[in-house]
Amino acid sequence: MPIHSTPIPPSYPQAIIHRQHDGEYWFELEGRITHFIIPTIEDVMRTCKVASRKPPTVFIIFRSLVQRCMRLLKKYEQHQVSKVSSELWKHVKMQMKDLHGKFQSLYEENKKQWKKRDLIFEYYNPTSSNDKIVSSTSNEMKTLTSSEEIQITEELFVGLAHVPGFNYYLGNPSY
Repeated sequence: MPIHSTPIPPSYPQAIIHRQHDGEYWFELEGRITHFIIPTIEDVMRTCKVASRKPPTVFIIFRSLVQRCMRLLKKYEQHQVSKVSSELWKHVKMQMKDLHGKFQSLYEENKKQWKKRDLIFEYYNPTSSNDKIVSSTSNEMKTLTSSEEIQITEELFVGLAHVPGFNYYLGNPSY
């Protein structure tokens, strides 16, 4: 017997989020049920696009989980996923404060992680020239040599390998 349930207007697929007494959540769609597993911060960070300018919103994090559940149960069109997600999110915000709080906390942590990751790319933006200009704390400009740049890069990207000729870094291969 669910503690909470969420109805969707009949013109769209019927979806419900159940919270069991043990605290687990289940997603029901047109009579089919799957586990509604709240993602970890690592799961969310893995889905973030590297080139994106900002982290996903709390709704987008929620929507991606709803979309995953809907795909597990049956294939739906994008507008159906959007409508179901929107209606469920409205209900979660108003009626399921515990679940809303979990997604809000996940969003806040993701935003912190995003800022840490973004700092590296924001302040280390290689240009096409061999010498890099960086500002120092005394408002003077300093030109870095290639060896200084490599040393700073290795300190910033601990455990990552530079791929010559490319403007990104790859994790060291494990053998």
